[in-house]
Amino acid sequence: MPLVFFNRSSLKTKLITVTALIVVVSCTTLSWFFIDREIASMAEALAHNGKLVANNLAETSRHAVFAGDQERLQQLIQGTLISEQVAYVLILSKDGRLLSANGKEIWQQYVADPAQADRLIAMSTNRSTSSAAFVSPPFQDRIIELNNGELLVSDDLSHSRTCWLRLLAGTGHPIVYHLTQVIKGPTLSLASDPLLSLTLTESALSLPSDTALQTPLYGYVLVGISSSQGHVLLRKMAGHVVLIAGIIIAFSFAAGVYLTRHITTPLTALTSLATQVSQGDLSVSLAPSSHDEIGQLTATFNQMTTALKTREDDLKELNRTLESRVNTRTEELQRANQELLKLDRLKTILVSNASHELRTPLTSIKIHVKNLLDGVTGALGTDQLQALGRAHENIERLRTLIDDLLDLSRLQAVGVELTWDEVQLDTLLRDIVEGLRYFSEQKQLAVDIAFSGRLKPISGDRDKLRRALTNVIHNAMKFTPRGKRIRIDAHQLTDESVLVSVEDSGCGIAQEELDKVFLPFFRSPHTSTTTRGSGLGLSIAKELIALHHGTIWAESTAGQGSRFFIRLPSTPQDTSAAIHDTV
Repeated sequence: MPLVFFNRSSLKTKLITVTALIVVVSCTTLSWFFIDREIASMAEALAHNGKLVANNLAETSRHAVFAGDQERLQQLIQGTLISEQVAYVLILSKDGRLLSANGKEIWQQYVADPAQADRLIAMSTNRSTSSAAFVSPPFQDRIIELNNGELLVSDDLSHSRTCWLRLLAGTGHPIVYHLTQVIKGPTLSLASDPLLSLTLTESALSLPSDTALQTPLYGYVLVGISSSQGHVLLRKMAGHVVLIAGIIIAFSFAAGVYLTRHITTPLTALTSLATQVSQGDLSVSLAPSSHDEIGQLTATFNQMTTALKTREDDLKELNRTLESRVNTRTEELQRANQELLKLDRLKTILVSNASHELRTPLTSIKIHVKNLLDGVTGALGTDQLQALGRAHENIERLRTLIDDLLDLSRLQAVGVELTWDEVQLDTLLRDIVEGLRYFSEQKQLAVDIAFSGRLKPISGDRDKLRRALTNVIHNAMKFTPRGKRIRIDAHQLTDESVLVSVEDSGCGIAQEELDKVFLPFFRSPHTSTTTRGSGLGLSIAKELIALHHGTIWAESTAGQGSRFFIRLPSTPQDTSAAIHDTV
């Protein structure tokens, strides 16, 4: 939902929102990082100062602890408590007995109570009560939080960061860094004094082979460093940081609003002008309010409107002359179209008449040549018979060409009427293959017929469909090499139409020639020299299929054979639909 609201809001709202978010997040992150670093620095400084105080007190109180001088120990403790950071000081003997202790404010009463003081001592040792055996590993530093008289102790010094944050939020109490330092005597070296070394050498005592340093233990110093003063400084610093961050955010917000208005006001004016331009008013313009990118955009917009105005005037002038030119060209095209139609009709009539007139003399010639071949006029020699045989073959080819021309001219002149009847395509295809058996056996071709179940009859002209399918199948046989295979398939589609496919294994058709194979007299330059034909068979087949509201097309890859598809609707009222959509 916020994303949808952001997408639908204006550019001004988006710029102000994004700017404010960036500034607020940046200032908050930097402030938090600064405060966190200050807390870490203060905590580290307090711990470091506490160790220095404990070390110094351990050095200065060495002789007083050794001598048991209580008055001197109190003077040293009082001198240590002068530091504002020191909350309490306890000095213990080496067996863990309290020698002297003092503190400031609430800690003065706390260390004066033997039971409470013993709790502080127990935190620096491995004993729970004063009566337990004393075993004291040094430097067991801890963090103490005094809450309503209860001591909350933590061994993890990193816990101080959480305590500082609670103090800053006003939900915690001042903490104390409880530090322990060992009071050691002077270091004794058994090998440093030549006289003592000589004496020891002459002695009968067996000393260890290594003369290691020996440091006597006198006692312990327990120091508590309070964070009260650092807490006050941290609160003041945090207040200053928040104030500075607030000033930066307010200034950034004001600058963002000003910059946004500087950007969006010209854009709003340009939007208004663009609306007027879209309504057809090209006379509007806007004076640039600045020299930046917005001002350049305004100047470019003014140039655009001026150019559009000029183009509009030019278009109006062109429109005044274009209509007359279009009318003139239209009349010329109509006259040219009428001439073309007239020439086409004359061509069709000429081809039809010529084909019809050529049939009679060609038939007469064929009869006479046949009589000569049959020996009706007398016996002929071998050479004469071969010549007459070639002449008879060419006459047959010429007759087929004339028949194709006559049929094509009749089809194109829309002078063919169909005799509608129920046609069983599977039976018709078998009859056609049987009729072409002589031709297929001459080339030793294998013809496979595959039907997916019994086909429903369709409505059509049996003779015309036979002629169309014969042309397609004969064309496949003609272009299939000797000894190869042809496959004929037919199956029913979902709309009750029938799809017939004829697949050969010939040389194939190039992709750029697939749309040309159904044109009259078209022959591929790759096959025209090896296969005879007039180039009219597929054209006649296409016209006959179109009369049945069907569709024919080819798919092929050069060198891998061709496949011709014929779709025939179940009734003559069906329109010619795309086969790929139907399937």
